[in-house]
Amino acid sequence: MIQLRFTCGLLLALLFGRGASLFAADVVFSPGKSAVVVESGAPDSVRFAAEEATNFLSRVLGRTVPVLSEPEDGRACLVLGTNRWSRAAGIRVEGLPRDSFVLRADGNRVYAVGLDDGYGLHNLLRRPPSNAVRRIEEHPRATLFAVYEFLERFAGCRFYFPGECGEIAPRRAEVRVPAGTDLSVSPHFTVRSVTITDRDAIAPQLLNWFRLRFQTDRIPCCHGLNSLHLAARFAKDHPEFFCLGKDGRRGLNLTATGPHDHSVGQLCHTSGVWDEITADVLAYFRGESAASRGLRSWGKNLYRGYADVMPQDGMRMCHCENCQAAYDLKSRNWADALIWGRTIALANRLTAEKLPGTVVQMAYTPYAEPPQADIPTNVMVMAAVGGPWAYVLKGEVERQAAHVRRWHEKLGRKVWLWTYPAKCNMLDIPDAPQMAPHAWGAFVRKVSPDVFGMFGESPSDRFIFNYLNFYVFSRQCWDPEADVAAILAEHHRLMFGAGAGPMSDLYDLLERTWIKKVAVTSVTRETDAPGVRRLPPDEFDLLMHVYSPELIARADGLIASALAAVPKGSPEARRIDFMR
Repeated sequence: MIQLRFTCGLLLALLFGRGASLFAADVVFSPGKSAVVVESGAPDSVRFAAEEATNFLSRVLGRTVPVLSEPEDGRACLVLGTNRWSRAAGIRVEGLPRDSFVLRADGNRVYAVGLDDGYGLHNLLRRPPSNAVRRIEEHPRATLFAVYEFLERFAGCRFYFPGECGEIAPRRAEVRVPAGTDLSVSPHFTVRSVTITDRDAIAPQLLNWFRLRFQTDRIPCCHGLNSLHLAARFAKDHPEFFCLGKDGRRGLNLTATGPHDHSVGQLCHTSGVWDEITADVLAYFRGESAASRGLRSWGKNLYRGYADVMPQDGMRMCHCENCQAAYDLKSRNWADALIWGRTIALANRLTAEKLPGTVVQMAYTPYAEPPQADIPTNVMVMAAVGGPWAYVLKGEVERQAAHVRRWHEKLGRKVWLWTYPAKCNMLDIPDAPQMAPHAWGAFVRKVSPDVFGMFGESPSDRFIFNYLNFYVFSRQCWDPEADVAAILAEHHRLMFGAGAGPMSDLYDLLERTWIKKVAVTSVTRETDAPGVRRLPPDEFDLLMHVYSPELIARADGLIASALAAVPKGSPEARRIDFMR
């Protein structure tokens, strides 16, 4: 969301003693007469923002733009972060929503100011830790977002993916910011998240995350009960806590089969195990130690003010008498009443004890539908739906959007989404590009009235296969009404110049092929349409009928046409060749 205050800001200035600014000139950044200003002792995230600012502004102007520790007369200055100059200009960001920022022209300065916590972005990029994604999802860096807005809006830069081929920094004689510019910018979506592909280099993907202004506030919601290690703690002394199989044996799947096994410890949800879960959550919100509950540390499901109590993946049906009585055995969502009842009871217990925590639960098969019971306001709901690949089936997008809308109406407040535009499991097909930015854009626009954000579970064998999907999504996170067709047309023009026409046809060919011939509506039960099961093409079909010799020849012809339209050795030619 962007608030423009050009005219009103000038009128207020005139009324309250800043009338001289009514006649102020534009702020003009030109070679040799420009600088980026960062106060001495500024947090690392602001200093990183300064590096990005001087890097791209220098490329645009064709001459190095220095980074100074204070403004200098005779230079147009881009002043970054909260400091004595921004405070003197009356800029306050403390009360703004998270990730919001201000861009203001005042005199010969442009202020780019947002809320930052100073987390070390330099070290994160130099030596990404194993939990790098969690780190970037937990630390505000809105001044950096303000810098990217400045570079995009006024300098014409674009950040499609890191590196020469994916960065647009057009040469200009000057960068002009209109006098009176006063922007207050907030994201439309709080949750703005995608998968980082661990088969590629991590650092460039983290940098891409920064530049696309993805989220800085993680809400935990992914099989959170795993993080309580219930099987390790209770299987020996309380076998009744665990799922009873048809064969009469307790404890289905009590041992993890791999480091990311989210199905371990299937529970009997009518047993006393929820008393232990409740005790864990209450202890956390009371500020008690994890050791007091027999844990080495609180898990990632307990984070800040949230308690993620989503059951284990692939929830098994328990065949004990109490669970069978609690299930709706005629429904594919047979555990709706049971799981939401447990979730509601925990939330009410927090309220009764005046603990300011929020219980987080996902609407996920077999508890995907809203229950009959009222859901208290201290419960947050994430809905699992297929997402962009839904376009492979007629009516599937509408079905998913209706499901999300039911939750919005039930709660009286928006939800957020877990979606599966993934290249994994059955769709883990090496070298098949899942570029489908139109599908991403259409899906996000369809559900945006009912959601406050989305995570795209979008692993791929190559990050580059997702770059344009992510770029379109990032634009919609800040403006869900963004014109996707215009975004893509601009991408093709800026990336490929006179070769934009045939390259646009190539991208459309790749998307039609992926959506209509390769993707399936779902690789999980959560997103299957009732009664529908589709399988992707096998290797023979992929090579002979999908990415056939005829299709490859057509793609080669489009690339050849694009290359013929641009000067040899030009940046556009290098990008076309890179895409080939």
